[in-house]
Order: sequence, then C-alpha cells, then structure tokens
Amino acid sequence: MDKLYFTGTVISGCGQYSELEFPDKTKIEGASGDWPQSLLRGSLNIRINEDGYPEEFSRLGYQNNIKMLDKIGFQPEFIIPGQLIKNNKLLPTPEYPNRGSVQVWRAVLTNKHSEEYIHCWVVRRFGSGLFRDIELVSDTCLRKKLKLENGNNVVVCMSGQWEKR
Repeated sequence: MDKLYFTGTVISGCGQYSELEFPDKTKIEGASGDWPQSLLRGSLNIRINEDGYPEEFSRLGYQNNIKMLDKIGFQPEFIIPGQLIKNNKLLPTPEYPNRGSVQVWRAVLTNKHSEEYIHCWVVRRFGSGLFRDIELVSDTCLRKKLKLENGNNVVVCMSGQWEKR
C-alpha cells in the first residue's frame, strides 16, 4: 500500500456532506470489510497548507491541488457510484460520466499537538469544486475523538495504490 501525507488545519465545512446520505455498506459493491456499516452525517474538513502537499505531487509534476486526486492515478480503496448517494447534486454528464461518484481511501488522521490519531476515510467526489480541502468521514465523531477545533494542525496519511504506468 502506498501513502500520501498531507498537513493542514481543521476548518468548518460548507455542510454539503451533512446533506448526503451514503448507502449502507451492504449496498456498496467492493466496499472494504472495515468500511463502517453506516457513517456519521457530515465530514471533517481539512484545509491543506500551501507547503502541506505530498512530495510526490511536485516530484511527478502535479500542481498542489486536491483536484489532482481525480486524475493522478493514486487509486482509491473503492468507489461509491454517485447514483447510490441520496441528495447528491453532482450529477454525471456526457463529458464526465464519473461526476458525483465518491472515491474512498483509507486514512489516518493525527492531531499534531497531542499526537493522538484515528483511522478514518478520505472521500472525494469526482467533479467536486474543492481544491484545497480534504474531507474525512467515519462512524465516530473525529472532532470529539481527537479534541479538534478549527485552526488545529493535523496530518492526514492516505493509503492507496499508484496506478501502473
């Protein structure tokens, strides 16, 4: 399993993930065995620092932009088809048939102050407008578990597989 490390700060989200209803685990083809049966509503948003992108981005010539996850070949653990997510307003188009589907990577979130960490999941919808923020989901309240507040510094370690080129 390959790793990407991002450093950033906890921020308030815009509430879009609190409106989304993810299907139960049993309805997601290819979901990992440890993917939660159901998720807490919402996500924890991390604003990536300008110098907080993985060294692989610059080494491979990619710009420091979260949208790069849609195309750089860092394969997610699995993908949730967009049509399975209720209230998903990112709909496929003829030019972008994956739009709205959710890429899911294993992750570890670490509070840089306390060094406490928790396993969770990075989620990114194809076609999302977010370019500096990572969204994390879990069946546990990540803010409470790690005693996080807006402005706290964190590290997100994403696990995936580089596509063979």
